[in-house]
Amino acid sequence: MLTKQDKLNIYGLFAEDFKKNSVIPLAQTEVYLKEHGLNPKEFGYKNMLSLLQDLQEFLTIRKVDAKGQHHTVLFHGFEEKKEKRADTISKLKFDAKEKKKIYKLLISYFPPEQNFPMALVSKYLLDHQINYKAYGFKQMKNLLLNLTEYLSIKEITQNSTKQLMVKIKPFKPDTPKSKNIIQKQSLNKEANPAFFIPQKILTSLKEMCSLGLDDESLKKLILKDYQNAVKQKAAKPKEDNIIFPLSFKTRTGKKLIGAIKSADHNCSYKYFLNYVGDEEIKAKDALKETIQFPDYEKSIRDLAALAKKEKWCYRHSKDEYIILKIYLQYTFATIWKQKLFIFNNSTGFGAFNTGLVTDDYQAIYGVVQKNNLKDSSLPYLFEGFAIAGSKGLGKTIVESFNPLPKKAKYLTDIKDAFFDPNSLIFPDFEHIINDNLDRFPIDFLKTIFTPFKSEYQLLCKVISANSEYKKQFLYKKLSEAVQKNNLLYNLLHSALFTTIERSKRMVEQDYRLALPSFFPTRNVMSMMLPLVFDTKKGVQAVLLVEHNQIGNYQGQTILTLKQCYVNARLISPLDHTFLNPSEIED
Repeated sequence: MLTKQDKLNIYGLFAEDFKKNSVIPLAQTEVYLKEHGLNPKEFGYKNMLSLLQDLQEFLTIRKVDAKGQHHTVLFHGFEEKKEKRADTISKLKFDAKEKKKIYKLLISYFPPEQNFPMALVSKYLLDHQINYKAYGFKQMKNLLLNLTEYLSIKEITQNSTKQLMVKIKPFKPDTPKSKNIIQKQSLNKEANPAFFIPQKILTSLKEMCSLGLDDESLKKLILKDYQNAVKQKAAKPKEDNIIFPLSFKTRTGKKLIGAIKSADHNCSYKYFLNYVGDEEIKAKDALKETIQFPDYEKSIRDLAALAKKEKWCYRHSKDEYIILKIYLQYTFATIWKQKLFIFNNSTGFGAFNTGLVTDDYQAIYGVVQKNNLKDSSLPYLFEGFAIAGSKGLGKTIVESFNPLPKKAKYLTDIKDAFFDPNSLIFPDFEHIINDNLDRFPIDFLKTIFTPFKSEYQLLCKVISANSEYKKQFLYKKLSEAVQKNNLLYNLLHSALFTTIERSKRMVEQDYRLALPSFFPTRNVMSMMLPLVFDTKKGVQAVLLVEHNQIGNYQGQTILTLKQCYVNARLISPLDHTFLNPSEIED
């Protein structure tokens, strides 16, 4: 079903082309959305009308005749809808429907089976317009105490301070569906095991593997692997997913699995491909699935204050610690995989090296203890960040560990740290141009597209699009146009080739311009070569290359500076490099 962000994106489409309080024939509305790439079935709706009926925040469907055979759509603003809700909010009843709505809001943000301070949960609900007074409660605490079917509340003592913790229960309806997937298909050999495969997963696979297949061929291969897994009983339920092996591997020879999840009950397809990767915990999830943080946001602030001063967000980031959060997640995932997390059974404390240092270059460690909370499934409870030997946790570190925990190891070969200018580069031009036009600088594209009227007009629409949804749809159209125009494709190819050749000369002149990077999702080391499309504007993107066994570099893809920053930061600080977070737009 449509998320809040999906609705905002669609609202942006209407706001760009229709005036407020416009009355639009239903048929025209449906055609308009289809022309902009909106497929109701991909969001779980039977038809466009049912999707439009779920956009009550800014659309109102009206019947024109008594039989209800003709409809119009009134486009109004979010503001009017909010005002109307404010007038009626006092009439809300705290019934099963409202409880479920609040639960869905909570579980969309807070991972289940983890404890979170009640103050943090209450603030989140208030920030999302959940007015406890409208339900007849004097405090948010009373509202939460009436949601026992969806959450539990327990008082704990942390650092001699008592506080109430809230734990969200897992979402149950999905589990029985997913557990029955294999049974249903095993019993009925004629059952169609097809499932929806998102485009972002296909793009990721192209960069991860060396298959050389187009989208449709790749989809067929994945579906065939799933059918074979069902026949061989190799598809297994895990939590709310069905896991099955894939027949192809990554470029480094690593085996892959796919994870299928049940779609919404109103969806036209029953299942969708939720994940493709290795069988281990996803890199971004390793930290939250291992350590329980009583107050994660506070812990992040404490780490930033303790560490050597560094910019931890991009230009105009809403979260001032977004880079640090991603860095910590990926660092811990690597530490866990390399078995560098240490636990002392005698003292009951564990620790890991964050890879960060203080102003005087002392290593900073994360300290945990065994989690004895009965209502928590996570093995460790976070205690804090500290340096060895300092008061409090610092003394615990030196009393519990010898040697001290080591930091994650990324560089295992001199080739991982330095680019070899004598090696040849073979970029995947087709993938870079056809699948990643949105990663090229706009000014560069404008220069190349200027002689081609229709394609240039389409690019201008991309630039003026005021919603991410519309922008990505137009980029897809632009990519299709480029593939049909041989001359335009060849111009892009030639310009990119020239830019890569310039990059090689830059690195030959100054080896420090080639930055090593680590990609936790693929567990591989890569080199990032700076791409300068306009010498007046400096580096605007990077070419990601990987050294193969016979000594050549495979140019995998092009990345924006934001996409590659954290991967390079994992290796070392990026002071005095072309990657400056203050100049990278979020």
